Amino acid sequence: MRKLLILSITLLLAGCARYSLVEPGTTSAGAMSVTPTQAWNKATGGFLGREYWTQDGTALNVILFINGIADGEPLFKARKTAQFGAFRATMLPHEIMELTESSLAKAFGSTATATSNLRPVEFMGATGFAFNYSFVTQADVPTRGLARGVVKDGKLYMILYQAAETYYYEAGLPEAEQIMNSARES
Repeated sequence: MRKLLILSITLLLAGCARYSLVEPGTTSAGAMSVTPTQAWNKATGGFLGREYWTQDGTALNVILFINGIADGEPLFKARKTAQFGAFRATMLPHEIMELTESSLAKAFGSTATATSNLRPVEFMGATGFAFNYSFVTQADVPTRGLARGVVKDGKLYMILYQAAETYYYEAGLPEAEQIMNSARES
């Protein structure tokens, strides 16, 4: 019984994300370099196969980096990748927005999702796209998000910022936009 308890605790701790400090200034975020003006906590384990940062905890705010997804790959990686739709290099921005919405709904177990305000923007030195999204988490936390992305050389690069709707989204939006505006290829 004691061995089972020790094994259970070890497995629980192994599943917990570890964090490292990301100082303000230009830094690498996978295939991108970005320039945050505030300190962030980078998770070493990633989320669904993607690098993410948080300032106040993942239930409150997250910046998720999607780096160079090739044709046929899912937006997020999970044990059962079939549950997520696949990116296609020929997708138009509205199709990428729909893929993101369905992937987030599955990732967060939400049935209340919405996307809006699809528009062209400069991202990583090219004309890309941006859109807003929202969903309610399984813990009933209304969450708002901003996505910016581009398809370059047949690969998808995107940054998602999402935060709890009450206080955290608006409070963190200027910093998230700064990070998105600074994104460049590494």
